[in-house]
Amino acid sequence: ALDSRTIERGERRQQLHTKGLWLAKNQPCSVSEAKTSVSGVIGSTMKKIAAKVRISRPKFLSFAIKNKQPATTPMAKAMSATAFHVIVSADHKKSAKKSSTAPDSINTGVCVVAKEVNGNIISYRELHRKM
Repeated sequence: ALDSRTIERGERRQQLHTKGLWLAKNQPCSVSEAKTSVSGVIGSTMKKIAAKVRISRPKFLSFAIKNKQPATTPMAKAMSATAFHVIVSADHKKSAKKSSTAPDSINTGVCVVAKEVNGNIISYRELHRKM
């Protein structure tokens, strides 16, 4: 005889599977392949952001957003990201440990994630390493 928990688990799995299929069909997803190049405006803006957060020798990674269903309203078009850019230090493997006496002028534990909409970076977030 089947336990009631077994039946509930089966129903829950079916609900999750259906929800996953719906999300895969309707939600945008980021392409896992990096973009080959960025425009000059985006590149210069990313360099300015890297200098602002004191990232020496920045390394840039860019990811395009693939929308399965294009936005139909003007507001939705204005809000949907077309790409994300990540800025990290090329020296991240040489980053200083907590107990070292690294100079304060170099930020070794930070990366930046920037959101691009229609060819312009509209926002970015600094992410700091826990010490």
